[in-house]
Amino acid sequence: MKFRKLIILIKSDLYRYNSDGSFLTFIKTYFKIPGFNYSCKMRITSFLSDKKIFFPLFLIFYFIYKNAQYKFGISIPYKTKIGFGFYIGHFGGIVINSNVRIGNNVNLSHNVTIGKGGRRPYLNNGNPIICDEVYIGPGCVIVGDIKIGKKVAIGANSFVNKSFQENNTIAGNPAIIINQKGSLNLINNIWGGIYEK
Repeated sequence: MKFRKLIILIKSDLYRYNSDGSFLTFIKTYFKIPGFNYSCKMRITSFLSDKKIFFPLFLIFYFIYKNAQYKFGISIPYKTKIGFGFYIGHFGGIVINSNVRIGNNVNLSHNVTIGKGGRRPYLNNGNPIICDEVYIGPGCVIVGDIKIGKKVAIGANSFVNKSFQENNTIAGNPAIIINQKGSLNLINNIWGGIYEK
């Protein structure tokens, strides 16, 4: 990862909370909002892990990042592929497998688990792909080799173990489609700035 991409990732995450990317807003948000605090540490640790020359600095940030995991109750591995504009609404009880892929402008609530499902291929073995602008409500469990389409909204306490196409609202255990409103009006301050690979 390039340093420029790291800055854009952090700026895009900040924008999701405040629709403002100023340095003063960064400082206020970093110390006030645990979700943003955690995502910053996660992004920086991920950046440093790719640079052998920064290995001593990586070790320092790794321990800072691990401390944040225990402090905020969020377990998102720093190697997890997460797009721009990542928003963690409330901290606590969040567990995500490192092989999960998360798109841009995704909202994540508290007590959410996203991970591997099944032990064999016919038992839905694999990890989910979460596309852009997905809203994930509190208490959701999303497991298996599935794809959650763009602009899907997942209701609170839903169990999702199959794929859903874009623009649907799903809920229940197991989750089913309840309407086609999707994440409309649930994803605020959408980052539409620079996206760099």
